[in-house]
Amino acid sequence: MYRLVLATNDEQKQYEENTTSSGLPSELAYLRKDPLAIQSRGKKRGFDHVHLSIPNTNPKLVQWYGRSANGCHYPIGPVMRMVDVTE
Repeated sequence: MYRLVLATNDEQKQYEENTTSSGLPSELAYLRKDPLAIQSRGKKRGFDHVHLSIPNTNPKLVQWYGRSANGCHYPIGPVMRMVDVTE
């Protein structure tokens, strides 16, 4: 089981350099209700769909993305890192 914390500057750069990502797997769906995830998402801001995205280069990082009416996806809020609750 994981919780979310803010990513470090190096992790954020790593996420930004990533070229491919995937949606949140169903077994991690509970992370959408993590307090930091809820705070980071904020309002939908005109997006028709909002989801957590995981870069293929580091599966411990997540960031909200929103899809606009034109079909493009845009990052929302800070990059977050999954940490094991036993850490």
